[in-house]
Amino acid sequence: GEDACFIRATVVDRYGYPCPTAACVLRFHTEGVGMLYATDNGDPRDTSGYFCAERKTLNGACVAVIKSSAGQTGNIDVYADAEGLVSAAATVFVAE
Repeated sequence: GEDACFIRATVVDRYGYPCPTAACVLRFHTEGVGMLYATDNGDPRDTSGYFCAERKTLNGACVAVIKSSAGQTGNIDVYADAEGLVSAAATVFVAE
């Protein structure tokens, strides 16, 4: 319950190249032995709260902060999706 992981989500084109002009809202959710703690995009003009599951990208990217559950080991599956984009997933392993 004291560990955190920062996951950077980057919008890419069909060939895997970053899209630095992409400005879309990414939605995050998790499954497993942890939870989504916060999101951010580094934009000082963005007045959205940190503790929400949605974040607009800045220069095509944003960050999700994942927090482990106290005393549990296993996987945290992190999912990101946005309207009009292919969803993505990542797995974080939590050890003792």
